[in-house]
Amino acid sequence: MNKPLTSAASIAIATVFFAQPGYCIEQIEEWQRYIKQEEAGGEKFANNVAEATICLAEQYQRYGLIKQADETFERAVLLCKKLPPTQPRQFFPYIYISWARTILKGRLPSISKDRRELRYQATETSNDDFSRVYAYLKRGWNEMVSTQDPTKIGAVHYNEVVKMFHETGNAVEEQKCEKYILRVCEKIEGSPDPTKEQIKWATEALNGLAYSIYPATIAASDRKHIESVIAEMNANPNESAPENRPQCKPSKVFSKLPRNERAESMRLKSLALIDRNKNDERARIEAHRDMALWYMSAGMRKGAVTQTRILSDLMGVKEAFLLFPLPQGCNGRCGMG
Repeated sequence: MNKPLTSAASIAIATVFFAQPGYCIEQIEEWQRYIKQEEAGGEKFANNVAEATICLAEQYQRYGLIKQADETFERAVLLCKKLPPTQPRQFFPYIYISWARTILKGRLPSISKDRRELRYQATETSNDDFSRVYAYLKRGWNEMVSTQDPTKIGAVHYNEVVKMFHETGNAVEEQKCEKYILRVCEKIEGSPDPTKEQIKWATEALNGLAYSIYPATIAASDRKHIESVIAEMNANPNESAPENRPQCKPSKVFSKLPRNERAESMRLKSLALIDRNKNDERARIEAHRDMALWYMSAGMRKGAVTQTRILSDLMGVKEAFLLFPLPQGCNGRCGMG
């Protein structure tokens, strides 16, 4: 009768079949061959070579070959610098931010106590990873802030830097970057006639910061909650829709306010910018609807009722199915049933 496998034997077999170091080498060699093949094509394939070199660096990083990963990435940076900065594909400064995220992917995050966010744990091993992450984030950040018009670079990239500093517990750098973004937004807020592009940048930046501080989920599917908010609004039919609450100043944002209030102040700033364009009713309706749903998700009842009242006045209706329509299905096109 065959003896059952011991735990050690089981682990050894699992290591052979699932770690597959040979497969690791095979993947790396495959990228190396592809790079040589594309290099033979000359300048015409320079873009392919640069992208493939980044992919090779990612393979080294994936299998823990840190020295080779960083050296290959730096080679990719030099290759990318030789490419023309054509739109919409620009490698800088996104290449540094993307590489920092690649390094961070190797760490397993843990869920915070309130189960609202993921945070990466600093261990003896990960501290080295974090120092690498910070170095590349700062290189990307310096590239972004050195531009004459920061709004020419998507707000999502600024927010990604803030998010990664937040995820790794680097509050000093997180707040430094956050303050810079808020200063840019303040200039746009103070402009008598900001462009559509500037307003779009500021609203995306503010909402992104708000989400990183307090990632409440916005959903229109909680009909019971929505109905109760609308019932409270309708209980006082003579009350008019109030103006938005006064916006918090940056000094207040960094005080010891609860996270939901800090996020609220940023979302209200974004909302005030959208409300400046009285002619774009569709954008205003969507913004106030999202704000009402955010308040509901954050458990801030008074704000939810206030924003629902503003939304009702904008649309001229009071029915839940009109104020907060359910998302339309895709009729199975997404493949999820």
